[in-house]
Amino acid sequence: MAKLVLENVTKQYGAFTAVKDFSLVVSDGEFVSLLGPSGCGKTTLLRSIAGFFPITQGRILSGEKVISDPARNIYLGPDQRNLGMVFQSYAVWPHMSVFDNIAYPLKLRKLSRQDINAKVGRVLSMLNLETQAQKKPSELSGGQQQRTALGRALVMEPDALLLDEPLSNLDAKLRDRMRFELKEIQRTLNLTIVYVTHDQDESMAVSDRIVLMNQGQIQQVASPREMFDFPARLFSARFVGQSNVLDGVLSKIDAVSGTAYLTADKDTTVPLQLSQRHEGDQIGKHPGEGQSVHAVIRYHNVKIADRADTDTIEGTVIVGTYLGIYTQYEVETVLGRIIVQTDADKRLQERQQVFLKLRNVHVFPAE
Repeated sequence: MAKLVLENVTKQYGAFTAVKDFSLVVSDGEFVSLLGPSGCGKTTLLRSIAGFFPITQGRILSGEKVISDPARNIYLGPDQRNLGMVFQSYAVWPHMSVFDNIAYPLKLRKLSRQDINAKVGRVLSMLNLETQAQKKPSELSGGQQQRTALGRALVMEPDALLLDEPLSNLDAKLRDRMRFELKEIQRTLNLTIVYVTHDQDESMAVSDRIVLMNQGQIQQVASPREMFDFPARLFSARFVGQSNVLDGVLSKIDAVSGTAYLTADKDTTVPLQLSQRHEGDQIGKHPGEGQSVHAVIRYHNVKIADRADTDTIEGTVIVGTYLGIYTQYEVETVLGRIIVQTDADKRLQERQQVFLKLRNVHVFPAE
């Protein structure tokens, strides 16, 4: 059974539409991330699910229960939805101990002291906070504060957990560790989670599915691998991963070899090996010959060839940057500057002539 259902949800502030005609089904036990740039509507949507903002149109269901439907004048407040919320700032009470912070929702529900002690004890154990139970938030690390906020949401046994960029205040190493801890907790408890982030690496690491948003609307819904390997539109290709975007006219498509030819000017045509998304039966569903296009190539899909060939493009190395596990080069070509990622031990000199092969290319109609 679906745990959360959003049907044509719209949220307006006067003439401004923050979320527009948004529909999504989040299955029981699924981890779904709302990903997108700042201002795309993802936090507004999350807080609308939580009940902090009434929606303007559409319906929201938790399980079989309608929790928001303006057309029928249905609006349940946050305390009536049984949804756990973890905020970006954690919002833990500074004057309360870890134990009391986690116990707070249970005290509001007037559970017995025995039940509160048992439930909080289980959460403290699960989050490895037993030794911190009597400490105040000011005595905790960032990761311990984050787990305290998570514990306060979990202790009420919510139907779903809503997380608003909960790791953004942590340093890089701690953030990486907390991703894995959060995913482990989700799998152990079979939690339904809706997670807001603008960090694509974070969404790739924890999600079963990613909902990519822009200007209040869905751009693509897909698994992390599908989102990265098969972007459905130009926005997806640009936002997820590191990509070169090259402009030109699609002069020819060879469906047999999966090669497209991009004309940069009247004298130069460049071969592009298309991704599988464009090959075979898919060819007819994408830009046709003679159409202006944007060709998107991930940095790591640009290969340096030993010599010129029919499937290479010539370029000149402008600058190289060592980045640990790889070296990144900017190469000037007839199509403009192309960024290439190579093995760290592969060294090219500035002004060196190179030959590039453009692999796994995605082609979209020019905007």
